[in-house]
Amino acid sequence: MADDFLTYKNNLLEEINNLYKEGDLFKVICLLENSELDFELCLQLVRTYINVARQSGDPYTLLSKAQTLLDKFSEEGHENAYYQFYQGCILFNQGLINDSLVRFEQALKFVPASDPRLLNNLMIYKQLALKNQKVANFKGCSEEIEAKILKHYEENFGGVPTYFAKVGQVKLYVIRPNAEYDFNMMVTVGLSSKNQLNEDNQVEDLELCFPLDKDFQTHDPTEVPFEISMFKEVIENIIYQDKFVGFGYCFENDRSFSKATAFNGVMLTAIGEYPVEAQSLTLEDKTINFLQMIPLRPLELNFRKQHTALELLEQFENHHVALTPFIKTRIDVCNQIV
Repeated sequence: MADDFLTYKNNLLEEINNLYKEGDLFKVICLLENSELDFELCLQLVRTYINVARQSGDPYTLLSKAQTLLDKFSEEGHENAYYQFYQGCILFNQGLINDSLVRFEQALKFVPASDPRLLNNLMIYKQLALKNQKVANFKGCSEEIEAKILKHYEENFGGVPTYFAKVGQVKLYVIRPNAEYDFNMMVTVGLSSKNQLNEDNQVEDLELCFPLDKDFQTHDPTEVPFEISMFKEVIENIIYQDKFVGFGYCFENDRSFSKATAFNGVMLTAIGEYPVEAQSLTLEDKTINFLQMIPLRPLELNFRKQHTALELLEQFENHHVALTPFIKTRIDVCNQIV
């Protein structure tokens, strides 16, 4: 009888593997939900629930199913790396970051040396959880400082900032096209509470600015085009960074920011089109620089890694590519160095 189940299970695992290669995860779910499950097959179904939940409009139903299934095998899973990893993934996707970190740490104790892929996935999730934890704990700025930053925007950016959304305690505002600047400007308020020390041991912080086309729609924060999700991801990265972030800072994403675009990195520079007085704000205890986020294509990112920010800016100038506002259809200026 045991031999019969082993044969049945091996055939089932082979079919699951083929369906994964084809990308048909719903068939995997259908197959496993109608099969007799042991601990290993349970983990396969949980894995698939989690993968589908990440792309689903109703992730919590699938995550709940995954948790219910894991609860049935809690005894077997206590010292199993995959079991603990999937518990962590469920908690992570439910926004329970601190609890997910406990599970990821537990999973790391039991990862077999023969499974580097699991170890890599664990480290990726752990790093994401640590980043989210730091973003959640980031305090933002006081009401007094917030008022001064908003006043600076109003006096130097041509319009009154309109509240849009938040990344943790960092607020995002939009300055609409106006008589001085004919484009939308997305700006942050609160990122400057990092309290960074520069080379002279002085506090030098930043707020991030992202100029967008005048027709760019930013009225509905529930609709998130890649420009906004990219902006938010860069803000999270800046919060997470312990090293100094200033002019020329370069961030490389582990993938393109969207399936529909090749942009996979950004660089921070002074704000184009704005006078010197708009570029910084001096307070009693710190200087706040207002830096522009410039999305980079792969060859531009590689060029920046080997050259200075000013040298890359020269390439944009040589190709007559304007950076204000951001145009996602622009050419890769390093496709042919001039």
